[in-house]
Formats: sequence, structure tokens, C-alpha cells
Amino acid sequence: MALTRRARRRLLILTVSLLVIAGLGVGAWFLQQSVKDARALEARSAGLAAAAEGDWETAMRELSLAVARDQEDLEALLVFAEA
Repeated sequence: MALTRRARRRLLILTVSLLVIAGLGVGAWFLQQSVKDARALEARSAGLAAAAEGDWETAMRELSLAVARDQEDLEALLVFAEA
């Protein structure tokens, strides 16, 4: 059974729409990851600065965010352990 011109056009529109939606979803995921990484870097800087000043409560709060995102950051882990 051959597809009519109208059916082919509808299939093309459906396929393109699904690809666009999938692309937007992937793009949103990458954007979210980028925002989380940026927030973790800010938290790391703020936590290390707070620890240097002796504000251990703020250091713990900020470094917990940074350590949760990057468990390989040895400096942040050591300061977090001190706090």
C-alpha cells in the first residue's frame, strides 16, 4: 500500500516535530548541568573563603554543595572535613 502525498507530508511533519522536541529536551538538560556546575564553583569559592575567615557554619553549608557536585575536589573535601 503506497502512501499518499498528504500522508508522507504528515509523517515528515511528525518526524521533524519529534526531533525538534528531543533536541530542546537535550539542550535544556545540558543547560541545567551547566547551571549546576556554575553554582557548585561559586559555592566552593564562598565556602573556602568562609573557612579561611573562620565562619565554619557558612563554610559547611557552601562546601556541602560543592562536594556533592564534585567528589574529587580534594581541597574542598579537606576543608569540609575540618568544618
